[in-house]
Amino acid sequence: MALILTVCCGFQSSFWFQVTDGAPCPQLWLLVLLYISLYRPYFAAMGLIYFLAFILKSFSTVPLGLLWSCFFILGSLSYFVKSRFFWSSTRYFIIASTVFSITFNILFYTLSHLLEENPASLSLFTRFNEIILTTLFSAPVYWLLIFVDRLTLPEVMEIQGVTD
Repeated sequence: MALILTVCCGFQSSFWFQVTDGAPCPQLWLLVLLYISLYRPYFAAMGLIYFLAFILKSFSTVPLGLLWSCFFILGSLSYFVKSRFFWSSTRYFIIASTVFSITFNILFYTLSHLLEENPASLSLFTRFNEIILTTLFSAPVYWLLIFVDRLTLPEVMEIQGVTD
């Protein structure tokens, strides 16, 4: 997962901007974090997300404390929702990625204003486009992550009854 997150961050931070000339990019790393929160036990997911924040930090200017705060809240919320209703499918992941992306943007903006001296700007157009693009990229990223998990953790995939 660390390698996939690094590739997603590299794609988003350098390749995307060269191809699209600075257009808003999908939050591919957010999809990896969502997948981890849905398909790993809570404490394993929180530990992995905590570690992956270090990787994400190297691609971002966001303070690590703000990332950890956002990720802890998002991971906990996704676990709460998952415990209420969950089915393993692409459709669920697409819906969850949209909600996860919207929640992240609201949470990030709110926590930034509460915790930072120089808070993040709202930039509605950019944030809206990021949410749309993240949703559009969610299915291919989900299929990639399922493929990797089937290669590396087939017993976990079988226990959870993961389908495509």
